[in-house]
Amino acid sequence: MNKVFSFIPNLYFFPFIFAFNTWKSKKTLADKILLLCLDLFVYTPLWIAGWLLFFGLFGIVFYLFDKDFKNVILMLFLFLFFGFIIPGFYLIKYLLRVHQIKKIFFILLPFFAVYIVVTQFIIDLKHIIGNSMYPALKNGDRILIKKYDKNYQRGDIIVFKSPKNPDIEYISRLVALPKDIVKIQDGKVYLNGNLLNEKYVKISTNLWDGGCIQNNVPYNVPQDNIFVMGDNRPKSSDSREYCAIPLKNIIGKYVYKYWEGK
Repeated sequence: MNKVFSFIPNLYFFPFIFAFNTWKSKKTLADKILLLCLDLFVYTPLWIAGWLLFFGLFGIVFYLFDKDFKNVILMLFLFLFFGFIIPGFYLIKYLLRVHQIKKIFFILLPFFAVYIVVTQFIIDLKHIIGNSMYPALKNGDRILIKKYDKNYQRGDIIVFKSPKNPDIEYISRLVALPKDIVKIQDGKVYLNGNLLNEKYVKISTNLWDGGCIQNNVPYNVPQDNIFVMGDNRPKSSDSREYCAIPLKNIIGKYVYKYWEGK
């Protein structure tokens, strides 16, 4: 049994062990480079492909049986767990055993740095609470947003901080850009004088008593602001209530739903 468990780190770290032994060997520099290229372009892709195939086959079988995409996500999680998390545990255990604390720090620091940069400036994961964007998105959905894309277009779904509750993140659809004119008349939305074709809305647009927008009264979107509304109009707190939001309040743009809520 001990032999089996001692084989596990070698199985997980095969490309890395090969690269380490190659670099420490007495071979010429040209031979080392050749073998490292072989490891990088042959062994490593095969190693990753093997793990993906192993768990991917289970995921496909489960999906064919019950048509539930969550099982595929589960297999992906298991792939990450057995392919990376457990190997990481063995790596840290080894470094601790040989008293190389500094190496742990310098190994983990880049990962934390990359995580911070990615979540702050590139992409982020969000959990939908509420049904303001139903049916496009519903309560419990988990989505991916991108933060770096500032090219906002009408129809984009965005996550933002509202002027009403800046500590809470909202999600709505961008309806109008700066300097656009919005008018809501008898449940219909007009943009720059033209009736807006909103295929994503299933219910007529209502207005809030005491809100920013009044029936049949044009609203001019200020410079550096946008006008947003949720697709589920009766259940959405948006620009009809608190007017346009500043562009600086936008957190990111919705790009992908990776988990279906119940």
